[in-house]
Amino acid sequence: MSSSAPEWRGFSQSLALGVCHADVMKLFTPWKDFRLHRDLQILDESKVHDHTLIALNQLLEYAGITIDQLVHVHIYTDGSHLKPDDDDSQQTAWSFNVLGELADGQCVMLGFVSDDVMIDASEQRFLGATKASALAAEGSAICWALLWWLQSGIQAYAGLTVHSDCLPAGLQMAGQAGWRHHPVMASILRGLATIAACYAHVAFQHVKGHSGDPFNELADRVAVETAEHKFLLSPELPLDPIGAIRDHIAWAWLHTAPPGLASAFPGFLDGHTLHIDHWKETSPSPVPCEPPPKEQTQSNAPDACVSLKLASVNVLTMRSNEDKRCVDGLLVSGRLEIFRIQISNLKLLLTGMQETRLEEGHSSHSTMGLICSGRDQNYC
Repeated sequence: MSSSAPEWRGFSQSLALGVCHADVMKLFTPWKDFRLHRDLQILDESKVHDHTLIALNQLLEYAGITIDQLVHVHIYTDGSHLKPDDDDSQQTAWSFNVLGELADGQCVMLGFVSDDVMIDASEQRFLGATKASALAAEGSAICWALLWWLQSGIQAYAGLTVHSDCLPAGLQMAGQAGWRHHPVMASILRGLATIAACYAHVAFQHVKGHSGDPFNELADRVAVETAEHKFLLSPELPLDPIGAIRDHIAWAWLHTAPPGLASAFPGFLDGHTLHIDHWKETSPSPVPCEPPPKEQTQSNAPDACVSLKLASVNVLTMRSNEDKRCVDGLLVSGRLEIFRIQISNLKLLLTGMQETRLEEGHSSHSTMGLICSGRDQNYC
């Protein structure tokens, strides 16, 4: 091996993300006619749960409340998949209702919304459901809830907790599970949750279904009556809510990160590519490495020949959000699974991460091993 110091040269490479920045930012365009409904009189009151009626009477009046007064938003989602006995048709719908929490702990009902689940890719408002099912209804509800929250402007003031009786949807949001069915919807759900987590505390709270939780029961009632075609609350929903980024939404969060956060990642070139700097050793060495000739002595043979890809990323944080309101929920903030997927896609073998805020020690996450030096007194 050469005893001289290695020489290095730099070069740049662009990594196409498959999405255009302008297309991603359309997610934040407020829907002109998309509004939450607050007229609960359209429901069959005889079938509304008693706990729901009591809870609704204890909420503040909506009039006069502005979004900058909110400190947290609670969205209760549910889906309904009906199979009538008299025919083979399947009626599947979703709904969500939104509670705004004020600094003094009181809440106000911001409204509710529902729609049918679309299962044909050619249909308007399609979000990746491959067939009518309860999971498709639950996933649709959360996807639409996240879309509404991103475009409401509330994320500048308040965190978000999604309450649902569908634990698989929560695991998908937190990057802890995958769906064999509805893979496109699963990708959209995870992508929207990741985008939302760039702006505020986002958590998933599992609620036991049909157990008397007043606002889970309300979401269920609205979904059921929508599936029964008693009413359709939101014909004004965006016709193509995800648009051109549907197949690449996993990368969209890099485009939507706020200015202070975006500085932690490589910069963008021409709106849709990442700019990555590489360094390569130019010192003379056997490339590709081949076994030394038989007559070569052990003293001048190379000790090892390694091909290694390296990357260094400032991630700002991978620790859990410490939001007291979300202490019992699945936090969606962590980027660990996102980076694992992206590191795997890039075929990186070793990645150095700055400012992870993780505790000292070693651990594993799926196929990735972690070795952490530990955060300092400034939590870096």
